[in-house]
Amino acid sequence: MARQVCFSFPRLPVFLGVLVLVSVLASQGHGLSPDGQVLLEIKSSLVDPTGIMSSWVATDASPCKWFGVSCAADGLSVRALNLSASNGTLGGTLSPSLGKLARLQELDLSSNNISGQLPKELSNCSDLRYLGLDSNLQISGSIPPEFGGLSKLQYLMLGGLQLTGNIPDTLGNLSSLITLSLKYNNLTGLVPSSLGNLRGISTLLLQGNFLSGPIPSSLGNCRNLTMLRLQYSNFSGSIPPAFGQLQKLTFLELTQNSLTGPIPPELGNCTSLTTLYLGYNGFTGSIPHQLGKLKNLQILYLNRNSLTGSLPEEIGNMSSLRNFTVAQNLLTGTIPSTFGLVRDLLRLNLWQNNFTGSIPQELFNCTKLDTIYAPYNQLSGPIPPEIGKLQNLTAFQMWNNQLSGSIPPEIGNCSSLQKFNVFSNNLGGSLPQELANLRALEETNMYLNQLNGFIPPELGVNSNLTTVDLSNNMLSGRIPAGLCRSGQLIVLILFNNSLQGDIPAELAGCPTLQRLRIQGNRLTGSIPKEFGQNTALDRLEASFNMLSGTIPEELGSCTNISALILSNNNLSGPIPSSLGRLPRLVSVDLSANQLSSSIPSEILDCPRISELRLSRNHLQGEIPVPSVNDSRLAVIDVSDNQITGLPVSWTWFTQLKELHLAGNMFTGPIPSGIGQLTSLQIVLDLSRNSFSGQIPPGFANLVLLQALDLSFNNLSGEIPASLEKMVSLVSVNLSYNHLTGHLPSSWSKNFNSSSFLGNPGLCITTDNNCNPDKRGKHKSRVRLSNPGIIVLIAGACVAALALVVIGAVFCYPRRKVPIEKEDNSPNDGKMEIWCSDDKYKDLQFQDILDATDRLSSNYIVGTGSNSTVYKASLASGPLLAVKVLNQALDASVDKAYRTEVETIGRIKHRNLVKLVGVCERKKLRFVILEFMENGSLSDVLHKYNGKGLQTWNSRYKVALGTAEGLAYLHDDCDPRIIHRDIKSSNILLDDNFEARIGDFGGAKLRDYTVSLASSSNFMGSFGYMAPEYGCSTQLSYKVDVYSFGIVLLELLTGRHPLDPRLPERLNLVTWVKENIDQGKVLEILDKNIVDLTDSSAVDEMLLVLKIVFFCINKSPADRPMMREVVTMLKQAR
Repeated sequence: MARQVCFSFPRLPVFLGVLVLVSVLASQGHGLSPDGQVLLEIKSSLVDPTGIMSSWVATDASPCKWFGVSCAADGLSVRALNLSASNGTLGGTLSPSLGKLARLQELDLSSNNISGQLPKELSNCSDLRYLGLDSNLQISGSIPPEFGGLSKLQYLMLGGLQLTGNIPDTLGNLSSLITLSLKYNNLTGLVPSSLGNLRGISTLLLQGNFLSGPIPSSLGNCRNLTMLRLQYSNFSGSIPPAFGQLQKLTFLELTQNSLTGPIPPELGNCTSLTTLYLGYNGFTGSIPHQLGKLKNLQILYLNRNSLTGSLPEEIGNMSSLRNFTVAQNLLTGTIPSTFGLVRDLLRLNLWQNNFTGSIPQELFNCTKLDTIYAPYNQLSGPIPPEIGKLQNLTAFQMWNNQLSGSIPPEIGNCSSLQKFNVFSNNLGGSLPQELANLRALEETNMYLNQLNGFIPPELGVNSNLTTVDLSNNMLSGRIPAGLCRSGQLIVLILFNNSLQGDIPAELAGCPTLQRLRIQGNRLTGSIPKEFGQNTALDRLEASFNMLSGTIPEELGSCTNISALILSNNNLSGPIPSSLGRLPRLVSVDLSANQLSSSIPSEILDCPRISELRLSRNHLQGEIPVPSVNDSRLAVIDVSDNQITGLPVSWTWFTQLKELHLAGNMFTGPIPSGIGQLTSLQIVLDLSRNSFSGQIPPGFANLVLLQALDLSFNNLSGEIPASLEKMVSLVSVNLSYNHLTGHLPSSWSKNFNSSSFLGNPGLCITTDNNCNPDKRGKHKSRVRLSNPGIIVLIAGACVAALALVVIGAVFCYPRRKVPIEKEDNSPNDGKMEIWCSDDKYKDLQFQDILDATDRLSSNYIVGTGSNSTVYKASLASGPLLAVKVLNQALDASVDKAYRTEVETIGRIKHRNLVKLVGVCERKKLRFVILEFMENGSLSDVLHKYNGKGLQTWNSRYKVALGTAEGLAYLHDDCDPRIIHRDIKSSNILLDDNFEARIGDFGGAKLRDYTVSLASSSNFMGSFGYMAPEYGCSTQLSYKVDVYSFGIVLLELLTGRHPLDPRLPERLNLVTWVKENIDQGKVLEILDKNIVDLTDSSAVDEMLLVLKIVFFCINKSPADRPMMREVVTMLKQAR
């Protein structure tokens, strides 16, 4: 009988548990889980140079212990993958297999070096909450629209990639989204309005793309938004008023877009705002007073817009405000006293507006203030003594205003002050001794004021001073010896004062001092030999003083010096040969001293020497030559010495652009080797010597030369016909020689007969029947004294200074002699005065005498070879410039002169210097003009390193003002006028650094035909003249357009068109073109412009650079008219 077997089944829960265990064991027995296999597929597309995924091996049963992997509770499914890095560890691409991780909630691969595109398969990860791929700079392509299906996604972090295309509308379906970061990509197009559906979003970061169009007002529906950043894009239109609904918003940044219109007052409803950046746009209108409701606001940036009106008093309600910036707008009115209620204010920036009135005392109740920055306004009145309450103040920047009064001694209580810059104001009085108490002081610039008295003797002894500029004041006394006692002084600028005494030896030996500019004072004594201890010194400028003694040999130890300017002193003895040891020396000017002996040959061996000016000394011997054949010398000026010998060979001087040998004792024929100096461009002056023989035919090789002066020699024979090849010549003077024959044919057309006076045997007409021998039979040889020679040379070669030059407002005033007293008497001879303005109709000659203390030298502000300019402060208030012409005008041109002056005097335009009138006495002329306080554009750019024009906006304003003034002369005034001598020294700057065109001395009225052949003199200036000027007989407006293009280039580069620092054989135009060809366009921009880091400013500069090349086109017909240039400049902005 069969045995009966009975089966007993366990309960169902126990059975299922056993089943799962069996399943797991079976899985482990058969290898890696499915998600683990997917991870290995993902790993295969990545590059892992550091091995952070080395734990990812196929032999494991589960990936849950792999680096960067987190699993779900079942121990099999991957929940999170975090392989973010800070050093770009992973490379490769993102595998589409990522979409197979069905239960993935977090993916973070940020800060790697992954490339390729975003896999759309990620949209299959329906549980995904966090997707972070930030800062993988090589991920490109577009954002897959499929990402909009990730309904559980809370964080989408795709910033810092190279994504292109539009933002998909489908992202508006991400209803769970809290943070969306698409910042710093290359996204274009509009921001989809569908993003307004993201009702739970807190942070939206879209900055740094190329998004355009209006900001969608639908974003105002995102009521939970706390941070919105849309800066650095191309958004246009206005700020949506709907933003006023975002009451949780704490951070809003819209900087650097193209937004316009008014700032909506509704922003005042965003009461949670702590930070509001709206700078670098085109907002207009006034600042809404409703912003005063933002009591939590800490940072408010409204800079670089076109806001108008005054600052609202309600600013005082912003009790949390710390940083307030409205720089570079068009705001007016006064600084509200309610600022005094904002007790946490740290930084106040009002730069470049039109604020007026005084600095409110209440402002100094903000005792936490760190920075007060308000240059380029019209603030007036004194610096309040309450400034002494600001013990946390580190920077007080108030330059280019109209502040007056004295600097309060309470400034000494500002114990944290590091920068005190109040230059270009009307401050007077003496410097307070308390300045010396500021131990933290590093930089103080107080130039261009009316400060007087002594420099505090303890200044610099107890501080960290690096920069001191007190130039262009009325300071007296000695230079303090302790200025560098802290051992940190780098720059000391004290020129154009009345300082006396010696140069302190302690200062000369300052080991950190790089730039010392003390010219235009009354310093005496010798040059300290202690300068030789200073190997940091780069520039030493001590000209126009009364220094005596010898130039110390020790200067040869200043191995870093590039400029040694000691002209117009009483220095004597030899030029030390030790200067030849200076490897960086570029410019030497020792002119107008009492130096003797010979020129040391060693100085020409300085490897970088470019400019050597030794005129008006007692030098003897011969001109030495360099020992090497690669000299960079561009300028040699040894005129007015007693030199007798010339180099046997000129092959060493292949880079010369200027050669001045006038007024020496050279004899014999002119060396033919000078004709081999083909780089000569500016001037060759051999006048006032005893050269004999013929003019070398080789001069025809000097095709770049613009001015040739061989006057007052004993030259004979005919002028070589080959000199017609000197096509660049615009000025020639061969007067008072023994030349015979005819002029080269083109010369008789292009040059005035005054250029050839005193050559009885020379026929200077085009008459074929001219008999020069008969014409000169009864004429005797005339030799003039040096003053007479100078007058003739000035009349023939410097006609550009003929009428209204006042550009050299800051020329050195101490050694000029006024016109003789017998010519000053108002009752001596006939005197009449003509004025162009009824405001000055009662002006009398006596008024001029009274205002200048009878033309005392103390009132001289500029001199020229044929004129002296005085600053006249009339009793009635206005400041005038009185230019006294030292030469009487020829009677034959008197009437024409008067007619032209009267015509120009009636011209009125805000960008033209106003000619007030002309006073006539005997045969002298007193030209009376408005006085321009800030001098010429040339002075600001080249003497003062751009100070006052250190922003691109300020230079753009000068460019536009000059262009508008020229356009008016060319098109709108009656009669129309060609200026003929546009250059930076003829563009003057008023109190607000607005451009005023001056020097109409060469201007020609276009009511009649004007040709060069009929003009009495060539005008124009070297480096600025259009190419056709020297070879065309017909003037056009386009010569001014060309010159204006060069001025634009000067504003952009900060370099003079004939800058000796330019590389060999290059002028400014060719240097710029060469840099552009080499892809170095940014290197040409002036490093003194402070906003070169501002991309929008640089973009404007590059647009203006394009305008330059329109203006300087070689073909006059292809240059624009000035009215077109004005339009182009406006469009560039």
